[in-house]
Amino acid sequence: MQATKFDSQPHRDAAIDVRGVQHHYGSGEARKQVLFDNDLRVAPGEIVIMTGQSGSGKTTLLTLIGTLRRVQQGELFVLGHPLHGSSSSQINQLRRRLGFIFQAHNLFSSLTALQNVRMALELQADRLPRSEENRRCSEMLEAVGLGERIHYKPSGLSGGQKQRVAVARGLVHQPEILLADEPTAALDEESGRKVVELF
Repeated sequence: MQATKFDSQPHRDAAIDVRGVQHHYGSGEARKQVLFDNDLRVAPGEIVIMTGQSGSGKTTLLTLIGTLRRVQQGELFVLGHPLHGSSSSQINQLRRRLGFIFQAHNLFSSLTALQNVRMALELQADRLPRSEENRRCSEMLEAVGLGERIHYKPSGLSGGQKQRVAVARGLVHQPEILLADEPTAALDEESGRKVVELF
């Protein structure tokens, strides 16, 4: 994927700053380059929508920004912190400030919707009392239209309902940056509109 650089406010500190990032999978004859000299600057409060063909590297770039993959080549700054060359502990601290909504949901099958959402709060350094965490999770699930399904496990939810649990989990800890990989793909029009309004 070749990203386009958007830099309408060059003097403002960027929330995300991608400079010459390249990424590949495999090695030797199996090596496949998916990112080529990507540059991207996202200002605080800005919404960026990436489009492109399947396999063009959109998810790879999101997972690099979201600290789920290591930077191979180039420089990548998130909330002012360089991801290239950062230690695992530095990356873990930064990860708590991000929200990620996965295309494949990535819910824990043995946990209820509420417990899956609460996982995002349990990873925070400054934990809230359990009753407050549960209240926030319930409110977030109600906001995505799942108030009556908070005690259901993923096996009892439809694909769209699982996606809404993933959305609630990505938002419940009020992240400074939200990264979403096709967050409304499995949703009907009304549910998709609710999710976009929440964003």
